[in-house]
Amino acid sequence: MPSKRPPIIYRPGPEMQEWLEAREALRDQDRASISIAARDELAMFRALAELELERETWTADELAILSDTLAGLAPDLTPAIPGPVYGAVWARPDRERPEVAELLEHLGRISPSADKQLSYAITAHQARRLDDDRQGWAKVGVRLR
Repeated sequence: MPSKRPPIIYRPGPEMQEWLEAREALRDQDRASISIAARDELAMFRALAELELERETWTADELAILSDTLAGLAPDLTPAIPGPVYGAVWARPDRERPEVAELLEHLGRISPSADKQLSYAITAHQARRLDDDRQGWAKVGVRLR
């Protein structure tokens, strides 16, 4: 079924266009449209974020703490170090509790991209009301150990 939304049309600002064109030149590419270059970059960044999150495994207890911490919080587009999931867990009043402190240590080792992907995955898991088992988490790209 076709979408009722208008098609995506992207006009980058001068700085982003220059960046896209420079990346195209490095790949020895010259596409007919800067929108195609932007689409390909977006697809690559999506794949990288998914791959970075796939490298991590999480315990059921860690995911329960994360779900509780992020309940009702929408992912944002702000890139940050440390990432937004780390920041939300760090802001917990019980961050000194051993299991929360261990989770912070784990989160401190993942990349900002994986942190951001984890934020979206947890939000999707909650929105879709998936089971808190290996299969439920796998549906949003999270590996349960």
